[in-house]
Amino acid sequence: MTDITSPTPDSLTEGQASPAAEPSPPTGDIGVGLLRRGSLGQPALNQAVSRLIGEEDTMELHTREAMLLFLGKAPDEERRWGVPGARHAAGALRQIFVLTAHDNPYADLVLIDVDGRVRKLKDLIHQIRERQIKRLDTLARMGLSYSIVRAQTPQSVSLGYHSPYGYMMSTVIVLFDECVRVLKSAERRDLISRAEQHEMLFEIKHAVRSLFDAAIRAQRVLCVEQMRRLSRSDFLPETTDQDAPKRVLAARQILGQLPEDVFSGRASPRHSMRRERITADEQRLLDQVARQVAEPSPVADASADVAGLVQ
Repeated sequence: MTDITSPTPDSLTEGQASPAAEPSPPTGDIGVGLLRRGSLGQPALNQAVSRLIGEEDTMELHTREAMLLFLGKAPDEERRWGVPGARHAAGALRQIFVLTAHDNPYADLVLIDVDGRVRKLKDLIHQIRERQIKRLDTLARMGLSYSIVRAQTPQSVSLGYHSPYGYMMSTVIVLFDECVRVLKSAERRDLISRAEQHEMLFEIKHAVRSLFDAAIRAQRVLCVEQMRRLSRSDFLPETTDQDAPKRVLAARQILGQLPEDVFSGRASPRHSMRRERITADEQRLLDQVARQVAEPSPVADASADVAGLVQ
């Protein structure tokens, strides 16, 4: 098995534009009251606890199609921005994931969209794969036992993601890799034509690329210096931050209107760093502002300011 070391899976492929600096999540004492309950001869629980670590995570790939989808393609004369891969998308999603710690409602919106896209992708891959597996099983019952093709020397890719969304992207790649193997097996056994194989793979790859593009586009908007401070407090009418209305307007014009349930927090992404426990008064305020935020607002005469805010 060949090992491909990927030193920074969240980073961009060579030649791609670097994203804006990633904001650090807020820190603070967690569970201080519980940690200080050690007066009955128990060891002092408020001492620093070492960081949890795990063994090296790896991903094994058998097909060239899956490896290209993971790595992407560097920019060239034909493609100015290159073709983003799962590694690039994972880096973008990590930065958006960190923004949820700053109560950024558009970060929540993007991650909810990613969650939905990944669910549909898994369903699509499952449906395409299962159709061919059933055909192979039917032939096996008739006496023709066919195996699923695999690489003679699979490629082992080292992973080291710092957010659950990096591993979510790797799951998509592994599922795609196994589906490619099933389709190639079916084509070699005359169960489908080469054209049918190409059509099914194109359908999956198009959906995967669309997922990557959406994540990277949102990261380029939300993680620029002028937009990183965007939070739910920017939508409050009594905000004193003069740039808050500009950030809100830019986000609305580029990423669309915020749904009411997303702003209020009643709809949340699968993974988030947002503080989950809020008071009843805070929730009532969120619900009240959410109704106003969800209403279509006229485009203000601030397009020049927006253009200067987000490039």
